[in-house]
Amino acid sequence: MYIRETVESDLQHVLAKKQNSLRATLRKMSPFLSNEALDKMLHNASNATREGMEQAAPAIAASKARFNFFHSLQSSQTESTKTS
Repeated sequence: MYIRETVESDLQHVLAKKQNSLRATLRKMSPFLSNEALDKMLHNASNATREGMEQAAPAIAASKARFNFFHSLQSSQTESTKTS
């Protein structure tokens, strides 16, 4: 699947960073929340983000293909004006 092939490591990094930030925020808001409950909330949030990215993968791939097409078209036009 697209996400596993192209952005898995980036997604892992972002999720870990956001989990740390969210953990600190939630801990300040609810200092008596158990570690188990907090970990479960963070795990669920990460899963929801991952699922959303996987569902968006076809749209991301299509958008990337369009960008690459127009970028290569622009590059070829720039090259042709340089040689003219």
